[in-house]
Amino acid sequence: MALTTSVLVLAVAACGSSAEGTGAGRPAPVSGSAPVPQVSVPEGFDNTRGWAIREGADGTRFARPVMAPRAGLVVVRGTTHDGRTSHVAAHDAETGTVRWTGGPVPRPEGKVDALPFVVNDGDDEYVVLATSGTEGGDNGLDKASDVTRLHVYDADSSGDDVAARHEITVPHTASGYELGSDGTFLVRYRNGATVVNVGTGETTPYDGDERIQAPRECGQLIGSCNDRAHVVGVTVNGPLVQGTEAFWVPGGWFSDDVVPPGASPREGSATVEVAGSPDGESVVAAWPVREGISGTQRVWAVHDGRTGEVVASVTCEQRGDGYGNPVDVRPALSDNGRYLIFDLVGFDLETGEGRCFGETDTRREIQLTSVADDGTAFGDTGDTPVAVSLTTAEARPLGEKTVVPSLIGAGVGVFSEDGGDDLLVYPRTD
Repeated sequence: MALTTSVLVLAVAACGSSAEGTGAGRPAPVSGSAPVPQVSVPEGFDNTRGWAIREGADGTRFARPVMAPRAGLVVVRGTTHDGRTSHVAAHDAETGTVRWTGGPVPRPEGKVDALPFVVNDGDDEYVVLATSGTEGGDNGLDKASDVTRLHVYDADSSGDDVAARHEITVPHTASGYELGSDGTFLVRYRNGATVVNVGTGETTPYDGDERIQAPRECGQLIGSCNDRAHVVGVTVNGPLVQGTEAFWVPGGWFSDDVVPPGASPREGSATVEVAGSPDGESVVAAWPVREGISGTQRVWAVHDGRTGEVVASVTCEQRGDGYGNPVDVRPALSDNGRYLIFDLVGFDLETGEGRCFGETDTRREIQLTSVADDGTAFGDTGDTPVAVSLTTAEARPLGEKTVVPSLIGAGVGVFSEDGGDDLLVYPRTD
């Protein structure tokens, strides 16, 4: 059955009726009487042109936008009003036209969401809809089973109800996902992780076996760095493993050999921890500051995923959730791959320059959320929108009602109107 009214797209008058066709899954053309709201946006975006994603006429809600820059797409997850099925809708980033929609996918029971991702493998680009939870156990006899399913689509698909090229099953409920390169995607769960090649459908589980041990001897005063070792990511050279006071790629590089300046694997109760990776090409790690500087200061370093070598580093605060845990944020890259942001820090991966936007004597801390190809990053201080330069470290407040982009890529920025569910997409002007 074709997916109906997948999304409502509104084009501003300046663009005319760029959406063609009104069939299932296609946006209806609109007149200038229903323009996209011209919310205040930072310099570098044109709010007189663009399009919007709003709740469908059938109650379908859309969220979790991701970029497929090679195909020029903004991809969102749609969920039916009863919450029983989800699908992906792929919009042309420039016009908002829905190029294709995936077929409806049942949502497992439980609290784990259905999430879209974009995975690259050489020249190929894939859209992945990951669903995770439990299924079965509703006959009064059998127990429910944990399951994660990855529904893989070609980013350059077309049409409605596109069938997944692969449906990959991992027999666990996911605790998180990580993107890799070369078509790899990591599903993390309580007692291990599985690396998936989304292009071929091949899966490789790592459930605490000897394959993830450190590439060299790493005995410690008590125990070994291999104690509690677990896969936390995937690099161009294989799985990324977090152990005790160390991290590594099995058979490859080891963190003790690539300590950034001013850092130590352990100081007091603080130990080195991998913070994340946006693409498997780069790894972000939080290192204790050498010689016991107290508090939450860390040396934040970007390591080359292939060699482990330090690409850039900076000393900055580590924010917490109030319970002694780091905040749950993910690294993000600019479309051209030159700039990387993570919470309060930003890096120029070409020059090796790191910038800290933590609290100072004269400035509040700035949490970064998106970054453009020119090194301009956007974020906020909690109540004030801010733009910063990763080239000069200059920070400037934006207008009180300015909305900063949550995503930048494919020549556009994605904004949330008034913090609500509506998504506004405006083109870049540079």
